[in-house]
Amino acid sequence: MLKKIFLIIFVAMAAHCAKLQAQEIDFDQQAAASKNAAAPKFKFINGEVFQFGKLKQGQKVSHKFEFINVGKEDLKIVYVNPSCGCTVADWPKTPIGPGKKAIISVTFDSKEQFGMISKEVFILSNAVTKGDFYTLYIKGEVTN
Repeated sequence: MLKKIFLIIFVAMAAHCAKLQAQEIDFDQQAAASKNAAAPKFKFINGEVFQFGKLKQGQKVSHKFEFINVGKEDLKIVYVNPSCGCTVADWPKTPIGPGKKAIISVTFDSKEQFGMISKEVFILSNAVTKGDFYTLYIKGEVTN
């Protein structure tokens, strides 16, 4: 039993290290993209913030953030990471060509939430950004 626990811990640590290694490579690509005038760029058609207003606790709400790659090179999304386990994101796994549209879909589950909420959705890609990630926001109020 103890051997199984150590094996599980070892495998989890190895997977985490591999993920960090991949992120380091992606950050290097992103830094290079920010210096390249032709680099891919996000342009969100209806903005980067979605206000869902009021919803009852336990209700789920989804929103599709539609964007265009306004750069001159393919936009590659490595991963999309919501700030909370109550939020799930789906994104294109294939490159988005220059001038092409795509969607990042975000679903929020209010089951264990209450009151005013503001959740971030972080996008790691090769697009030009102001910081390490491009960030989308969902906001609203969860009531009984």
